[in-house]
Amino acid sequence: MMAPGTPVYLLAPAFAASAEVAGYAVAFWQSLGMHPRLMPHALGQHHAFAGTDEERLADLRHALEAPGPGIVHALRGGYGLSRLLDALPLAELLAAAPKHLLGFSDITAGLLAWEAVGQAAYACHAPMASHLADHAAPDAAALARLATTGQLSFGWDDPSAQLLDGLAVVGPATGGNLTLLAHTIGSAYPVQAAGKILLIEEVGEQRYHLDRMLLQLRRAGALDGALAVLLGHFTDIRDTTPAFGQHLYEIVRTHVPAEIPVVAGAPIGHARPNYPIPYGRPLRLEARHGQWTLEALEPNPVPAVPTA
Repeated sequence: MMAPGTPVYLLAPAFAASAEVAGYAVAFWQSLGMHPRLMPHALGQHHAFAGTDEERLADLRHALEAPGPGIVHALRGGYGLSRLLDALPLAELLAAAPKHLLGFSDITAGLLAWEAVGQAAYACHAPMASHLADHAAPDAAALARLATTGQLSFGWDDPSAQLLDGLAVVGPATGGNLTLLAHTIGSAYPVQAAGKILLIEEVGEQRYHLDRMLLQLRRAGALDGALAVLLGHFTDIRDTTPAFGQHLYEIVRTHVPAEIPVVAGAPIGHARPNYPIPYGRPLRLEARHGQWTLEALEPNPVPAVPTA
């Protein structure tokens, strides 16, 4: 839960964002009584990126070094945040003045970094600027409610709810984009699913790519001990000729240990709606009468203003 007047640092740590899309985020946060601040290089351009690595890093560092509570909201993903993380004393910066990080896709690398340095309560897999044009859209409205009240609850229909009827899992979430999850293996901030609900979503990949990335996670032990695997949107997934031979659920089930339930169809990821998922706090995931529900059980903490 974030108090009115909280500064929101809008930046593009990965690919370039347009002024029009950035305007959606500015208007959204203003409507909630927050103070959005477009960072100096947020609308920059350097090849595909929103500025050079040095420029994007400067924006991120400036936001994290600002005293007091705040929100760091990525305008878009693509690729690039993981190129910046190792250059930051992240643990020290967040210990001095914790900042909420909001985003998804490429921003998965940042969410896992926040989690790894003990600041999971300030990480949220959340819609970015392009999803905020319509404040009344289900995902934008859910983000507004989560940001201002700490409350979140939504449901969806999927055959996996019939298969797992009566299942109830309580625990924090982790995860995000599958490519980024595999990308973190061997880094300072690897995905660690033990004792958590592991969210996975993806866009624009081949089916055999999904298998390869899940195999990498399994071989690294990153899937072990997960409370559940929560499958979000898998958008524009392609297949080879001849066909790979397995559909998404079969591919996932091949690599996830048999004792871990696999929940499908969650409205999270690159399609719409893209509901927010806060990390570092208990969520209740439950199957009842053919429908899944996911509810946040307690509000996020409001960052305290650091004392001198």
